[in-house]
Amino acid sequence: MRVFGSVAYKHVPDQLRRKLDDKSTMMILIGYHSTGGYKLYDPINKIIVISRDVVIDELKEWDWNTNEKKNSVSVMIDEIEERQETQPVIEARRSTRARQLPARLQECELNPDSEVT
Repeated sequence: MRVFGSVAYKHVPDQLRRKLDDKSTMMILIGYHSTGGYKLYDPINKIIVISRDVVIDELKEWDWNTNEKKNSVSVMIDEIEERQETQPVIEARRSTRARQLPARLQECELNPDSEVT
């Protein structure tokens, strides 16, 4: 028996998600179904779902104070922008390797464009 009201993560099938979508949806366990699945409540969309592919975390509870979906992507972008501002600008090093003309151009005379016109 699982603790009712605990957080459950319902698996989202590959066919219903894109490359960067979450692989699971956070829901609340509200009971068992006669088919052997779990009854889950999605407080964000306010629907009840029955699923067998569920991972239950009995130690966590749903935070009822925030009913909106947490957007962690914008927080990560803000942190990245802050890190970029604090890092010193490092200038690119120029190569010190001696440049040589290819063998086919050794006998030719090459002039820059400014000398031709």
